[in-house]
Amino acid sequence: MTAGHDAQEWDSRYGGPERVWSAAPNAWVATTLRGWFAGRALDLGAGEGRHSVWLASLGWRVTAVDFSAVGIERARAGATEVGVGVDWVVADVRTWEPPAGAGFDLVLVSYLHLGEDVLARARGWLAPGGALVVVGHALRNLTEGVGGPSDPRLLATEAGYRAASEGLLVEQLGEVIRPLPQGDAIDLVLVARRPSGAANEAAGNAPVMKTDSGFRYALDVRFFEVDSLGVVFNMWYLGWCDEAMSAFMESIGYGYATLRAQGLDAVLRRAELEWVDSLEAFQHAEVAVRVEHVGTTSFRLGYAIERVASNINRVAGERVDGDVQAGHLRTRCAQVAITYVCVQIKGRNTVPIPAGMREALVADHG
Repeated sequence: MTAGHDAQEWDSRYGGPERVWSAAPNAWVATTLRGWFAGRALDLGAGEGRHSVWLASLGWRVTAVDFSAVGIERARAGATEVGVGVDWVVADVRTWEPPAGAGFDLVLVSYLHLGEDVLARARGWLAPGGALVVVGHALRNLTEGVGGPSDPRLLATEAGYRAASEGLLVEQLGEVIRPLPQGDAIDLVLVARRPSGAANEAAGNAPVMKTDSGFRYALDVRFFEVDSLGVVFNMWYLGWCDEAMSAFMESIGYGYATLRAQGLDAVLRRAELEWVDSLEAFQHAEVAVRVEHVGTTSFRLGYAIERVASNINRVAGERVDGDVQAGHLRTRCAQVAITYVCVQIKGRNTVPIPAGMREALVADHG
């Protein structure tokens, strides 16, 4: 779906005897999403339904939106052939709104060149922990790739994707080469996730806290972070530390945007992790952050990831494993120490920590 092409034109294209697009999912989409825990998905500009049907076959509950009634009918027939159910919606994604209160664990936007305003609207439909996944033709494809729109205004740029994902945690943003028989196409891809703390924000509770015991980042274990037994994959503990680090740095005045404006970045150089106990799906947890060391070009943050249970009722003298603070039982699940190095974005050269940032870190350490 592309700006300047109306529904009638797409109806005509989809009305031919052959499919316009492949029935298989885009290779990058398949590689990125395969293995994610299935939840509720929204496919914007679904076309002939290749991604909607594929996602449904993996167990996702899919809503698919496209303004071509002919395309949706072809998609519906494909879903019937495979034996999966999809909620098909004939509507213009530029004006369509999901039902009130709906929250999606995945919003997929594949080659939908209608401007970043559509993506900006879509990010508001994400559930806490949900991901906006986008693939489109990169601007560089116009001069160095094959296929795609010829109007540069319709092509994707990193700046545009970043602006459209404001407020989300960007996990992947960059170009991907897509080999075609006539040459290589250059796509731009984005994976950006709504922080899990967004649920607390909606309820009026900040997901980050400055307390007498230091900085804490609250989270709820998300459905896609657990295995078939409902236990968190080990890799997500580092992911939570990254979320907590971003929030902590923002709290001391040196968040991502501030560092980028100075041409700097803080990159992970070394991580030490000790697992103590397990976390399971939908449990509440907090990541306590502390500054352990501040050097000239590097600093180390310590993280304590704790399961939190509230409204504790205990019989007098009963033994409880964990610390009880203000009616909350905290059980240590992992301890992490991560060293970050300050680098220039261009050249990735190691540089001294900016004076103001160093003062803020030292002050928090003290």
